[in-house]
Amino acid sequence: VRKGENEDSECQRGCTRTDDEIRTYMSATAASGGILMLSDKLSLLSDEQIKELSCMFPVNKIPAVPVDLLTSPIPEVLDNGLRGKNHVMVLINWTDEAKTYTVDAENAHVYGFWAKEYHGVCEKEFTIELRPHASEVLFITKADEVAVVATDSALTPEIEQSYDNG
Repeated sequence: VRKGENEDSECQRGCTRTDDEIRTYMSATAASGGILMLSDKLSLLSDEQIKELSCMFPVNKIPAVPVDLLTSPIPEVLDNGLRGKNHVMVLINWTDEAKTYTVDAENAHVYGFWAKEYHGVCEKEFTIELRPHASEVLFITKADEVAVVATDSALTPEIEQSYDNG
């Protein structure tokens, strides 16, 4: 997740990644359901970079399902399943052009993790435009139930919820 300003004389190659590209790497890694390996020198990272890295924990143990596997050469729409009552969707724009994505969000709250933006309740679907090489992790939560709508602490949170209707 490092950038050029986080390197020292021991770095073997210069980093030229943008903030969008770093978040896309983190989103794809979280969606993979695999092992998380960090090779950056944590002591050289900024407090903000450490805070963003912390959202990778807890490590996701369930790989996302590529929704567009038959229509895209590289999966861009990844369904990371339910976390409590939050349906987690990962959208990744691998291209060099801005791109628009639409996901089903019928009667649901939509929260964008990276943008830290609550988009309100959607009637049918949610549409978002992503910059080149950018990504967004969406928490989609049915509006007809009492539930935690989102969290800004983890890309794939473990949310345990129970409510007493009385």
